Amino acid sequence: MDRADAVAGGLTDPGSATRAAKEQGQPMEGMLKISEAANLAIHAMVYMLRAGDSSNVSVAEIAEALAVSKDHLGKVLQRLTRMGLVSSKRGPRGGFMLSREPAAVTLLEVIEAVDGPLPRSTCLLGRPICGESGCILGSLMHDIQRQVTDYLSSTTLGDMRGAPLGQRGKGKARRR
Repeated sequence: MDRADAVAGGLTDPGSATRAAKEQGQPMEGMLKISEAANLAIHAMVYMLRAGDSSNVSVAEIAEALAVSKDHLGKVLQRLTRMGLVSSKRGPRGGFMLSREPAAVTLLEVIEAVDGPLPRSTCLLGRPICGESGCILGSLMHDIQRQVTDYLSSTTLGDMRGAPLGQRGKGKARRR
């Protein structure tokens, strides 16, 4: 097992969930939507976490491990750098690494760094049809959004260190 396999530790293509949802039909309007870029940001940051505190990880290594576009990943990592969540170092031994302690970075912070604030709960149909009497689902949408937001704001990158995140195919060994 090479370093990329060990660091990936089960990371999988972060876009697969998005593609699977599209194959199942369009999601209902009011449900939580996390972009492919935000999903990629979380996966890339967990990859960096698993690489170790003092290790710069190249875009190419992460892209290969996650089976994603190097260009798309580079743009996501630039955004995370601007938001202060990762830092970058140029040069032959350069790359990206986490800027803060993993226990101090919540999943909500990563998602909002890429996607902006989570939208408020809205009608599942995308247009309120229940009128002034209130939603026929009662407080369901609000309660679900509160639970998701609570989970994302209380779960840190540190909590994700050993999370089983799927399977990764064989990759090339990282050269040092």
